[in-house]
Parts: sequence; structure tokens; C-alpha cells
Amino acid sequence: MKAGVFGEIGVIDIKENVARGEALDQEQGRALTYMNNIKVTHGGYEQTDDADVIIIAAGNSIIPDPDNPTAEPDRASLAKITSQTIRDVMGNITAHTREAIIIVITNPLDTILYIAENEFYYPAGKIFGTGTMLDSARLRNVFANAYNVDPKSVVGYMMGEHGATAFPV
Repeated sequence: MKAGVFGEIGVIDIKENVARGEALDQEQGRALTYMNNIKVTHGGYEQTDDADVIIIAAGNSIIPDPDNPTAEPDRASLAKITSQTIRDVMGNITAHTREAIIIVITNPLDTILYIAENEFYYPAGKIFGTGTMLDSARLRNVFANAYNVDPKSVVGYMMGEHGATAFPV
């Protein structure tokens, strides 16, 4: 909204009151001086009929290990749960459009992206994942803080799967 990239934003959630609340928060945020006046709605997948871009942020990011709650959660353990979630979401999206660009940020990202790309016959080159983009930004920020420089002056990338198995290059 701040950048004015989109003319309209539609929020969809399995819990209608969550979608309504998120949309309302964003809609009311338009009154802030630095925000653009963009229409924000909530509803069902019919909102994707003429969408240019769809961002899928469905499901949990992590699930703590109930046997060891202090251990670092394993994102791969989400695969069983979120694989069904992405199948539901993509099934609903493809019932309405096959034209929009889809950006997936649901974890475990690589597994979920693979399902979205390969099980729904969506046009090639239209489904993307953010992968290790945030991990790369975090890496650059660590070095920038350590050397007191602008993070945009630091070059470095995290490779591999998003999460604990990523590695710096």
C-alpha cells in the first residue's frame, strides 16, 4: 500500500473474520499521511478473477516440537499440514484464474512451491517463491551492522532451502 504498487488489495482467509479484520486494518491505515488511497476488500476466491498478482501466505511458519518445545522448530515438519493447505488454495485459485502471477511465501517454501507448480497445470513461469531472499537480507544486515555500513552496500547471498539448511555464499 505504501508504495502504491497495487490499485486494489483483496484479503482471503479460511476464517472470514480474520480476512475482514486484516482488510479493515489496512483500509483504515489509508488515513496515514504516508499511505496511498488503495481499495482493500475481503471475501472469497472470486476476488482472484481479475488479479494481476496473488500472494499466498497460508498456514503456520513453524510448529514447535511438542516433545522438545525449546528446540529449534523444524520447518520441514510443516509439509504434511501445509501441503494440504496449498492444494486447497491452489484449487480455489485455479477455479478463478490461470493468468495471475503467484508469489508463494508459505513454509516449507520449497516443498509448497513444488506442489503449486507441479500439481495444478498453472502456466509455466507464473509461480514464484521468495526462497532465501529474506535470509540473504538478514545476512547483509548482520555484516552491515558489524562494519557500520549501509546494508545495501553489502553483497552476499544465502543459498539452499529457506530455513536452517540455508548457507551463505
